[in-house]
Amino acid sequence: MVNMTLENPFLEFNFNDAEENLYKLIIQLSKVPRSETRGVFNKIKATDLIEITKYSKPKVYDVIKRLTAKNLIEIDNTRPLFIKPIDPGIAIKNLINEKKSKIDNSGTLLIREIESLPKIEFNFPLSKAPPFNFFNGEKEYYKALKNSLEQAKKEILLICGYLVNIEVKLLKDILPEKLKEGLEIRILYGGSTKRVGELNKYFHKQIIEPNRAVMNKYTNKIMIDSAIYLPALRITIIDNNDMCMALKKYEEEDLRLNVVDISGIRSDNKDFIRSTRDTFIILKELIEKRLVEKRIKK
Repeated sequence: MVNMTLENPFLEFNFNDAEENLYKLIIQLSKVPRSETRGVFNKIKATDLIEITKYSKPKVYDVIKRLTAKNLIEIDNTRPLFIKPIDPGIAIKNLINEKKSKIDNSGTLLIREIESLPKIEFNFPLSKAPPFNFFNGEKEYYKALKNSLEQAKKEILLICGYLVNIEVKLLKDILPEKLKEGLEIRILYGGSTKRVGELNKYFHKQIIEPNRAVMNKYTNKIMIDSAIYLPALRITIIDNNDMCMALKKYEEEDLRLNVVDISGIRSDNKDFIRSTRDTFIILKELIEKRLVEKRIKK
């Protein structure tokens, strides 16, 4: 049964009502068993369509012309006119591929035109933008994080003192893509001393291991440090000019996995990003210091 809550799929391919109705009828009539043929899709006489439907002869012939142009049917005989549908499984896939090709070409031309827009001289004082954008909920966080990561051109810096449930697959999929594009990636991750190693093991299993081959290939582009303890921070800095921070709801139990109840901040403020980046540097130095101390004790 067709889900009637969905938008009519025929509209995506610019069918008008007559084209949709006649195409459906042609498919139905072509499947009626015939004594003279064993074909899956049989020939249909154009005058039969005119007799069966409410459409005029010129309208039916116009629709036949349009469906033929879409390569959904073929004319099998001209006098009298017989038509035959092409297997919809093949014909509609070809329509999809043709549409994709046109969209890809239009998209390329659109990007080229937008990127070639000339700079304008503008003397009117523009309003100052607020330094922060606040959002609430994991879906809004995911949207902000995804937009930031996709636009990264040079560097991705992650502090993962916990993981928001919705972001795990995104990180797993996009980090290797960005490595292949030549970006530098720096990651600090670690959990709470109350549940030693839980986040570390999970992060390693879900994000690092699936991408081990790519990471080994681009070792000069990626730096990963794990810690037994990191404060409950979840921060992403992109190209040193875009920052996205998730803020989880306070709980007595220091949960670091499958976090869902969050709000967040996104900012391009230079001073805020600089201080946030300093947090990354300080935490990394503390991790290295503790590793050295641990080795000395051993």
